Amino acid sequence: MTKGPNAGAGVFSPVVIITLIIVGVFTFAAFVVLSAYAPALRDGNDGGAHALSKSATGFAALHSLLRAADKPTIIQRNISSEITDGIIVYTPPSFEALEAEHSLDPYQISAIILPKWRTGPDPFRGGWVRKLGTMSDTDFTFSVGEQDYTVTVGRRENERDIFLKPRDAFGGAIIGGRSTPPLGAIDQLQFFEPGDVIKPILIADSNTILVGKLKGEAVYLIADPDFFNTHGLSDLKRAELAFAFFNHVRVGGPVSFDVALHGIERSRNIIRLVLEPPLLAVSLCIMFTTVLLAFRAAARFGPARSDVAVHEFGKAALADNAAALMRMAGREAEFAPRYAAVIKRMIARAIGAPRFLSAQDLDQFIERVVAAKMEKISFAALVRKTHDIKSREDLVNIAEKLSRVKKEIARERL
Repeated sequence: MTKGPNAGAGVFSPVVIITLIIVGVFTFAAFVVLSAYAPALRDGNDGGAHALSKSATGFAALHSLLRAADKPTIIQRNISSEITDGIIVYTPPSFEALEAEHSLDPYQISAIILPKWRTGPDPFRGGWVRKLGTMSDTDFTFSVGEQDYTVTVGRRENERDIFLKPRDAFGGAIIGGRSTPPLGAIDQLQFFEPGDVIKPILIADSNTILVGKLKGEAVYLIADPDFFNTHGLSDLKRAELAFAFFNHVRVGGPVSFDVALHGIERSRNIIRLVLEPPLLAVSLCIMFTTVLLAFRAAARFGPARSDVAVHEFGKAALADNAAALMRMAGREAEFAPRYAAVIKRMIARAIGAPRFLSAQDLDQFIERVVAAKMEKISFAALVRKTHDIKSREDLVNIAEKLSRVKKEIARERL
């Protein structure tokens, strides 16, 4: 009996096997990457009262309005304890959401737009909502630092052609020093009751505070969301009011919209960590090294040789690599203002600065303490210089001076 021409041939050809391996590896890698980034890929248009929602009670229109006017905006998907430039806007879905979440940083400029409506999803149109009534709560308690604050809200029906008046100079700067034109009808107008907690900024009358500020804190409060949400901004006069307000309170920095209170957060993920700078370069090197090792294992010749590592390992090497990447990108000088903000915060804690001080009063307080300890150094002047940094040498020079001031003040307070 003779053997056929295909006797001894494999069941699968090498080309088929290699193709299956490549497809399997690619599919598995795509699944892992998409799983890691799935929360960040959500568009957030779920009808909630946040900056990603395009519903009537959402604030996507406010975010788009500021961005269209070339004002820097940020969607903040995680609750951070770091102080950022500009202002962070919180739009809690309920009165209890911010109370149970965390305490606001007294050194961070913040704005809270209170909730008003209870809503439900529209069964016929995705991303739309239907009103179910107003919130039953009338008291809103939250923390700033270690201090708790309770504000009381009231509501009135059938408010037509409401207009706002400034109560102080800041309110006058927002609306041009005079009353606004009629802003249309507001359904179930929500306002703050007068008290000792809120400093009025914009009012409808002496007993109707619409926009205020916590006394002694850098926290602004907006009583009625219908002035700033998507439904409210459908009126041109309300849109102008919202733009003018945030253009003033952001003090030149970005307007950050918090969405973490609505569950749209970017949690820590080790897979995403290795796929983003500065570890992305390491991951790519590992991937290409694995491919080369697989190729070498498939077509290897000669005895194996032990290679001596030519690069250092450990945290110090990783930090040096990250610093080198920032230096190659030419972005070192941009870290100066943030470094100055960190130093200022550390000095404030070292000298026990009162938490109720405003940003301007805190700067003056620190300046007096530094001047008393170091006569020839002005801390405010050093902070201003950080905005003019152009080179790495200037950055190192100003960082050394700021660090020296911090060490001197901290040593004095030990």
